[in-house]
Amino acid sequence: MMEVLKFKGDFKKLISMGYIFQKMHTSNHICYSKGVEHGDHIWIWKKGRDIEIMDLYENSSILMKYLININFTPPENSICVVNKKNKAVEEFEWDKHDAVLKAIQFEKEQERKIIGVEFEKMTEELYETYKQVLLCNKIIAILKELYDNDMIEFVKEGT
Repeated sequence: MMEVLKFKGDFKKLISMGYIFQKMHTSNHICYSKGVEHGDHIWIWKKGRDIEIMDLYENSSILMKYLININFTPPENSICVVNKKNKAVEEFEWDKHDAVLKAIQFEKEQERKIIGVEFEKMTEELYETYKQVLLCNKIIAILKELYDNDMIEFVKEGT
C-alpha cells in the first residue's frame, strides 16, 4: 500500500510562514500555497490535509522521502526524475528520460527513422513512468521548513 504525504501542523501557522490562502470556487476547497514566483509550488489542501509538491499529486511522498534521505542537500544536477512505477527518485539522464534524445538513440540502434506513431508511444510511456522535477533551492527550503517544524507525516493510503 502506498504512503501519501499529509499535513499534521496547524493551518493557522501557514500564513505567518509565507503561505498564500486560497479558496477554490468550484468545490469551496481551501488551499495554502508557497513557491517560486512563476514556477513550482507546494500546495497544502485543508480537506484531507494533503500536501502536493510541484504537480506530483500522490507521488509527492516519493520526492519528500528522497529529500529527507539526502538531508535536503540539493543534488549536483538539480533535475531529477520521479519514477512513478518504481516509486523512486532517479538522477536525470538525457538519453533515458528525454523523449527526443531517446528517439535519436532508438534511430541509431535500429538504423532507421522513427515514425510518428512509435514516437507518440515512446513519449506516452515516458510520461506514464517518469515526472521530471527541477529541484531549486527555494522549493527544497520550503519542504525542509515543513519537515523541521514537524508538520508532515507519511500515511498509508486509505487510512
